[in-house]
Amino acid sequence: MLLFQLWVWHHPLHGELEYRIRIWDIPAKRRVYGETPVFVFDPQDRRNALPNDSDYSTVARRWPLCPPSLQALFTKTFTTGLKEPASRVTEGEWQTLFRQLKDGVLNCGGCQAVNLWDATTSSLECWHCHQLIGLPPKLVRSRHGRTHILLLSRTAKLRQRHVDPFASDDVAETIIGEVTQHPTNPSIWGLRNLSSTRWVATSPDGTVKEVPPQKATSLEAGLKLNVAGVAAEVQP
Repeated sequence: MLLFQLWVWHHPLHGELEYRIRIWDIPAKRRVYGETPVFVFDPQDRRNALPNDSDYSTVARRWPLCPPSLQALFTKTFTTGLKEPASRVTEGEWQTLFRQLKDGVLNCGGCQAVNLWDATTSSLECWHCHQLIGLPPKLVRSRHGRTHILLLSRTAKLRQRHVDPFASDDVAETIIGEVTQHPTNPSIWGLRNLSSTRWVATSPDGTVKEVPPQKATSLEAGLKLNVAGVAAEVQP
């Protein structure tokens, strides 16, 4: 409930059913919140859709700006999750989602607005100026049935949690790598090893080399990295 209000600036159950009530007393609140709760963006039940009123214009604008993966969790929370406790979104699911969104932050090259890339989309249009934003390469890690994607933008940092999803809170955010430019050729970008162990990099042509601490390997599609025993691949 609080997450929805933070992102959308609206109550998830305030739509037509609430709008038509003239006396907002205890029985009215019981009906809207407890007896017949309906999510304002329920894809199946449109009884409580947003009214055609300017007071609801903010939520109508902000909901489409939520990444599809976030919309999906909100929808699950306020549809099946309302009546089926076993179907409710867990704290771990929320944490996983927001970490992924954090790793998909991109600034628009035109207006510099902060945008959130979602793995379910193949392109990204700036929410503010509507300019298409070019997507950088992605570092994809799959482990224990989980896939995580880090956008390798110019300011991207590789953290311990990117290679170890079960890392404790005190080390999860430790920076172990960063995107960097070649010192003499700015057109070449690489990933610098900031950890204390050697990485193993396998280029698309099969060449294998070690990447010691403080050294970098060039970023190119198809590059495979082994970081602390965890395999990851650079994808376009």
